[in-house]
Amino acid sequence: MELDIINENELRMTVFDTISARAMPGKVMAALTDNTHLAPLGIDSLGLVLVFVDLTSRTGLQFERQEGMADIRTIGDVVQYALQLSRHENTEMN
Repeated sequence: MELDIINENELRMTVFDTISARAMPGKVMAALTDNTHLAPLGIDSLGLVLVFVDLTSRTGLQFERQEGMADIRTIGDVVQYALQLSRHENTEMN
């Protein structure tokens, strides 16, 4: 997937798919939403780094450790972080 063709819905679905794949087996019992917390899915700080590694390879976005990452607690937080990166990288490319 090339960075310049990622739209918000594609990015959102990619985040949800990636988190589902990284969740501990048996932890995803209900439909995931933006408000779903990562901890009950078995995604701790190391798991979040692994989610970011997966998202980097799937999207081309550069998920690097930045200030504010400690505030990422829900799937919606990951989506918003990814959207910010996408917007930032797209403006740098133009």
